[in-house]
Amino acid sequence: MKHQSQSKFQLFAAAVQWILLVIFIVNFILFLSEDKSFEKFEKVKSQYLSSEAQLLDRQGRALQDLRIKVDVRKFEWVRLQEVSQPLKDFILLTEDKRFFEHHGVDYLALANSLLSTFNTRHVRGASTLTMQVVSFLDTSLKRGGSRRSLFKKWEQMRAAEKLEREWTKAQIFEAYLNFVSFKGELVGTSAASQVLFAKSPSALNKIEAAILASLIRSPNANQKMLERRTCALLAKIQYFSLNEGADCIAAVFPALKQAFSSAGDLRFKALRAQYAPELARLLFKRDPNLKKIHSTIDLRLQKELRVALNATLAQLKTQNVREGAVLVVDHQSNEVLAYIANPGKSFVDGILAKRQAGSTLKPLLYAAAIDAKYLTQASLLDDSPVDIPVAGGVYRPANYDKTFHGQVPLNQALASSLNVPAVKTLMLVGVEKFHAVLENFGFKNLREPNFYGPSLALGSVDVSLFELVQAYSALARGGEFRKLKLTMQQKDEIEPTHLLSPQAAYIVNEILSSNQNREMGFGLHSSLDFKYWVAAKTGTSKDMRDNWCVGFSDRFTVGVWIGNFNGEPMWNVTGMSGAAPLFAKVMSTLHKDRSSKMPVAPSGIVKKLVTWNQKQGASQQLSFIQGTEPTGTQIQTVQTQAAQAKILYPTEGLIVALDPDIPMELQKMFVEFKGDSKQLRVFVNTNRLYPNSDGSILWPIEKGVKTLELQDKSGKVLDKVKFVVRAPRMNVKKIPARAR
Repeated sequence: MKHQSQSKFQLFAAAVQWILLVIFIVNFILFLSEDKSFEKFEKVKSQYLSSEAQLLDRQGRALQDLRIKVDVRKFEWVRLQEVSQPLKDFILLTEDKRFFEHHGVDYLALANSLLSTFNTRHVRGASTLTMQVVSFLDTSLKRGGSRRSLFKKWEQMRAAEKLEREWTKAQIFEAYLNFVSFKGELVGTSAASQVLFAKSPSALNKIEAAILASLIRSPNANQKMLERRTCALLAKIQYFSLNEGADCIAAVFPALKQAFSSAGDLRFKALRAQYAPELARLLFKRDPNLKKIHSTIDLRLQKELRVALNATLAQLKTQNVREGAVLVVDHQSNEVLAYIANPGKSFVDGILAKRQAGSTLKPLLYAAAIDAKYLTQASLLDDSPVDIPVAGGVYRPANYDKTFHGQVPLNQALASSLNVPAVKTLMLVGVEKFHAVLENFGFKNLREPNFYGPSLALGSVDVSLFELVQAYSALARGGEFRKLKLTMQQKDEIEPTHLLSPQAAYIVNEILSSNQNREMGFGLHSSLDFKYWVAAKTGTSKDMRDNWCVGFSDRFTVGVWIGNFNGEPMWNVTGMSGAAPLFAKVMSTLHKDRSSKMPVAPSGIVKKLVTWNQKQGASQQLSFIQGTEPTGTQIQTVQTQAAQAKILYPTEGLIVALDPDIPMELQKMFVEFKGDSKQLRVFVNTNRLYPNSDGSILWPIEKGVKTLELQDKSGKVLDKVKFVVRAPRMNVKKIPARAR
């Protein structure tokens, strides 16, 4: 019986050899007749898409590694010489021992596979590295199930032999090392070695290499199974003998534990660049096809300011402060140098997130008033209680400290962030005009001017830190607006535009850089008392939800936001106690090795010594737009007619409905304004209204959209509002059915 069994096996073996010979001949003939070819190796290599993208700093250093494909994890293409020799040896040992001897198909291995299948009823693979590579290159060559398996195998063999004629062995092996799958989502030796062992492929030792080689055959194997496979593989090279199983397990266990736990992934993440995740997401979202972007960020500065932000948040933790953001711009080139958008606890981009502006918009408001020559920085503004009629009732602004200071010079009102003077200045400039100023300065998605009303002066609008820094960098450049740049390739999207005169910008910058001007609101020894020239403004939104400090030196514009991304109020945190100290740290970092000098005054600026009465303080050397400077050196009041003249009623956006029960000729609206009626003229559209002897005006009302203007004798518009008069709704009474 035994002799008969051996005879049958020998007959089968001979049959298999003849079948293989026939397959080889047929395959060779088909191979010669097939005109299909693969892409060149260099093209395949260039088209290899990593699941990772990399953001570089301005000097080409790794700033942020970002995963952009979630279904697979593979890194940059690795060259053959960048893979450790043990891993290459183990892969050849387990996957294709005769790789350098065959021409794409190992017919001896194929024969042994068929014999093994017949003898043990267990299918053994005989795919060569080349056959696997062609399956990676052409997914249609991957073997399917059941009847298609043999045909696919045949196609694979033919394709492998063709690839061997077109590529070198080294190129095929290199491609395999980059396309082969390992544990889970990991593809390629670079991803597997870095994620599992936090090492580059070139640094793998024999044990780690044996683990990876074992994973190729059994990517879903558990730790125990992989332990056995790894030790068996190490025994083949006599690293450990099969009789030293306990020693092998002890040696292999630490590496296996790392590969099967989160420790390896954590070590891997620690090696990856993780300094600007929000910026990386922003830039790669704009162009998902890019794998590398050269940003304008300075890595050293980015690292240093991240530490400073976290230190500040740690100090403010007991005051319910958890988040913050810092943005730094070189306003000479308009390039962003630091973009710290999040302390790392969430995915919110604190630089692009919209928050209530608080007092940070006041410099733009006063700049608009000075540019229009409504006011000068010496103008005395009335800081006293005021009721402003609005559509919903009465708006009653108050200062932060709930006190009023009477007549206050504009420069002190701005630098000390007084609210009432700002609201009165807005009434002078006009809500619509200031709304347009904000849009021109790059603030997006603003609501209609009527939505904000007089509260626009106090920053009721939602803005981002990015928009604020962009606007302040324009102030730093003398009113020239340009968009911020985030990448080295980015060009100016628009031509630089002067939104303010250089003279008005210079005057506001002078105000914001004066510690004397801030004394009323913040004292002489605040965080913004610098030894070099810096102009800065703080801001705090309603209920202490947002805390800002934005400003600039002669070279850098800096913006800081402190708060909570979920909108929770902070506890007793103001601009001077929250954002300003961090702003000062940032400026100190930027000016460690350089000073900052006040910009040279542009032409058209006149310097004048101004002395107020004792209540307003000592004399100051101030700058004025030529032609607006006061006469004389001793002045008690510097206030323009424009500052006195105000329309009190109707208010901006008011809607008035005519009464259907009163004859039209008897319906009139009371018009109220502040100012000398003998020096002013009042118009509704183009029709002039004349005050009564007591200064009051009753306007014969008429429907439509109306503009009420207050002008001086020269025709200059001092104040204006728009309102609407609607037609009456007629009350039609229904006749009861029984009366019909």
